[in-house]
Parts: sequence; C-alpha cells; structure tokens
Amino acid sequence: MEDQKEWKEIRRETKRLYDEQCKKILSYKQILAYIFKECLEEYKDLSLEKIQELLDEGQSHDKMISKNVEDQSIRGSMIRYDLLYKLRNPQRNDPEGFEEDDFDNLQKVITLWICLRHARYKDNTINTYRIEERNIVGHLKHAKEFYDLMEIILLYPRKRQRS
Repeated sequence: MEDQKEWKEIRRETKRLYDEQCKKILSYKQILAYIFKECLEEYKDLSLEKIQELLDEGQSHDKMISKNVEDQSIRGSMIRYDLLYKLRNPQRNDPEGFEEDDFDNLQKVITLWICLRHARYKDNTINTYRIEERNIVGHLKHAKEFYDLMEIILLYPRKRQRS
C-alpha cells in the first residue's frame, strides 16, 4: 500500500516537471513564432522575425513574460492559465456592426495544448479548430475578422522510441 502511494507521488512529480519544462519551452519567442507561422493563418505569410516582433510589444528579450495567469473578471469564478501572452494581430481590423456595446475590445483567444500522453497514431500531428460562419437564414455575411475570435491548437509530438 505504501509503495502505491510513493509511486503515485513520483508520477505526479514527473507530470509537474513535464508541465514546467513545457512552460519554459513555450516562453521562447523563436519557438512561439514557429508554432504561430505553421498553425495560424494570420501569420503564415510573415517571416519568423516579424512574428517575433508582434509577440508582446515592449518585451525586448528572447523570452516572453506571462501576464497574470488568474482571471476573476467573471463574478464568482476564477480562470487560471498556464501561460498568458498577448500578441498583435498583423491584420488588425476592428469588428463591424456593433452600435452601443464595447465590442471593439474583443480579442482573439488562441489556446495551445501540447498532448504528451496520446496514442502513437497521433504522433507528429498538429490540428487546429476554429469558428466558421454558416448562414442558416437570410443572406448576411460578415468578414472573417468579425467572428474569428477563437482558435485551439493541439500538438501531438512524436513519442520517443524505447530501446
């Protein structure tokens, strides 16, 4: 029984260490720039150097500094992010069509998941998921910038072969 407790603690510590290492890796602008260029449509035609310039203006070093990772802006709830960065959209168009509400301040949210414990058939795969407009009634069409406010990226790195 004691061995099982110890084994669970070792596995928990290993997970924590993986998590910490991933956070360190994802704080480097060069790595983020490569991921954004490969995965996000807005950045695909930009050079890696230009993307790095767009990453959190005002930070002149090679590593990103995460914003406050606790968000209590929704009453009665707390949202915690592993890392929270702000980057400029190179196509910066403001949403259209809102009259009285302050929707001009809506920002696209990109969620990046690195999935380490996955089936081998997912090795070396990157998938993205995003919102798209589908007209059900009427003929109204918005520009993509109007609704393209969320994207999820799932990375499945290749697992190391055991010898």
